[in-house]
Amino acid sequence: MKVLFLMPYPGGQAPSQRFRFEQYTELLSRQGHMLKFQSFTSQADWLSLYSTSNPFTRFLIIIKGVIKRFIVLFSVPFQDFIFIHREVTPLGPPVFEWIIARVFRKKIIYDFDDAIWLTDKEESRLEQWLRWRSKVGAICRWSYRVSCGNEYLATYARKFNASVVVN
Repeated sequence: MKVLFLMPYPGGQAPSQRFRFEQYTELLSRQGHMLKFQSFTSQADWLSLYSTSNPFTRFLIIIKGVIKRFIVLFSVPFQDFIFIHREVTPLGPPVFEWIIARVFRKKIIYDFDDAIWLTDKEESRLEQWLRWRSKVGAICRWSYRVSCGNEYLATYARKFNASVVVN
């Protein structure tokens, strides 16, 4: 089985990824699964993104990540499953997820461990549009299976998809 992991952070860097799926990759590989990983940012860009306040640098990093996601679409037809941790891109509507699910008709395993459809602060209209928090529900709806970090998240996901597990 071929599985493409689309993740926001470089491997080994984010606790959510380490706990949610990275700890199982060796086991999956030994069982014969062919795994491919693509993070939104490179290691250098990830470190730069969180250490700079320069908006131009941040903009370039986001653009590079979006370009990486366009390129990875060429490998999607050759995968059996697409595992999406949190979201394919941190900004905007779920365009890539829609293409994967509806155009390529791939089985998405959608994984999240935070209430990423919510915010804990007042957001401007621009920030609301950029964050596009309603995409979580849409991705749940298009997914073959949804994996949630707790029952609260699973209750939300079940509004959109009956195939929800708590891990």
